[in-house]
Amino acid sequence: RVLCADAAVSASRLALVRAARGALGEGLRLMGLGAPDRM
Repeated sequence: RVLCADAAVSASRLALVRAARGALGEGLRLMGLGAPDRM
């Protein structure tokens, strides 16, 4: 779960998801592959 009642926990989890998304996207770009907009 990403969203919960505690705003600080939710913000931290969303930041982690965004960082992972950026890292995966950059890795795929370096390999010359594209990432889907949505899963």
